[in-house]
Amino acid sequence: MRKVTDHLAKELGIEFIYGGDIGCYTLAEAYPYEMIDWVICMGAGIGIANGMSQIIDSKKQKLIAFIGDSTFFHSGIQPLLNAIKNNINMTIIIFNNDWTAMTGHQEHVATPREYIKHFGIKSRIDSKGLSFITFLESLYLNNLIVTGAYNLDKLERIFSRTLTNDGVNIIVIKDECALEKKRRLKLETRKSNMKYNEIYYTISDSCIKCNECIERLGCPAINAETINVKINDISELKKELRYYIDEARCIPDICPGICKNVCPNNFIRKTIINPQLKD
Repeated sequence: MRKVTDHLAKELGIEFIYGGDIGCYTLAEAYPYEMIDWVICMGAGIGIANGMSQIIDSKKQKLIAFIGDSTFFHSGIQPLLNAIKNNINMTIIIFNNDWTAMTGHQEHVATPREYIKHFGIKSRIDSKGLSFITFLESLYLNNLIVTGAYNLDKLERIFSRTLTNDGVNIIVIKDECALEKKRRLKLETRKSNMKYNEIYYTISDSCIKCNECIERLGCPAINAETINVKINDISELKKELRYYIDEARCIPDICPGICKNVCPNNFIRKTIINPQLKD
């Protein structure tokens, strides 16, 4: 989104205003995204954007409001209904990760029942839950888009054709929280004694440090460190910046390697180790 908004700002002279909310995505206020203009309370991402729409120049300024699915059910429905009622020009980005991730991965009313049952948890959702997407479809929205989180080219196309539209535009980015999905898959693997491939992503020493992976993708597993390098095999050392992928933070069994797709110079490599072939 930052790549698209930077392009549209330069090409069309549009200023984008970002409504922040309370959730994991609040981190977007920091580097490298820096895409949140206010964070007040749950639901205020859409709520304050309703008010901002009354005073901005709609030809030169566009509103984008962020909210998560659990926050949406907590206090995001009413400001959305108000935006629909008044046909406010804004794009609402809903991060549908199926859990209340920011406070410890509690379930919410639309957490899929099959996810909860994998952990053997008895839940009221077992007797009554709802589908988040069906709920939104029941509002008969003119512009509702549901997409996954890992196809960056598709997301770029969606943002490019949606962010400047009039009216209420809703983009639901739907993929289960990677941390919770990793826990569930690990539990399933342990129960079934299945063997699975080990996948690793590494950054080549030939990396030219174009910063696309750092500044555009911003994956927390990609880091930089300063190392000492010998000069011409002599004792003299020089400091050099090295990019690397932290294995403890990378979740390759969930993420399909978008860092590899983002790198324009093919310096991020994928390695697969088949446990059956180790010996």
